[in-house]
Amino acid sequence: MEVYGRLKAAFRDYRQRLASHQPTHAVQQAIIFYAGWLGHYVADGSQPLHTTIQYNGWVGPNPNGYTSQHTIHSQFESAYVAANITAKDFAGLVKSPERLDDPFARYLAT
Repeated sequence: MEVYGRLKAAFRDYRQRLASHQPTHAVQQAIIFYAGWLGHYVADGSQPLHTTIQYNGWVGPNPNGYTSQHTIHSQFESAYVAANITAKDFAGLVKSPERLDDPFARYLAT
């Protein structure tokens, strides 16, 4: 909710600057940053490594010999995605923005 609040404030600042004919570049960059930050959290909801305490390589007793390599998280989120997923793969899944009456409830539901 803190990042959502920052995004809302940045949009408010953008509208105020636009109306008073002030430069908006810096606040546009802030909006992109906060939106990306929130988008990352949404994507994290589909990252299977986020469902375990072993999110970045196995720690502790390892009876099945799972990887203990501490780069597995980034390999999955970065290298695997870059090598296997293109924008066309999910373009049809991207929806238009919608106004949320209760963003926190929607966040929890997601």
